[in-house]
Amino acid sequence: MLLSRRDLEFLLYEWLDVELLTKRERYAEHSRETFDAVLDLAEQVATEHLHAARVPAVAAVTGTR
Repeated sequence: MLLSRRDLEFLLYEWLDVELLTKRERYAEHSRETFDAVLDLAEQVATEHLHAARVPAVAAVTGTR
C-alpha cells in the first residue's frame, strides 16, 4: 500500500477541508459520501490492477520476491 486510507482521509478532510467544495455551486451535488466513493474506487483499482503490476517490478529492482 502506497498510502493508507487513514492518511488520505486526513489529507482530504482535515488538512485540505475538501468538503468546503460542496458549498460552491459547481460541486453542490457532492458530499463526503461522494468523496469516500471516489476513494473506494481508487483503492479497488489500485489493489486489483496496479498492485499486481508493481510487485514484480519491485522484485526486479530489489532482487527480492
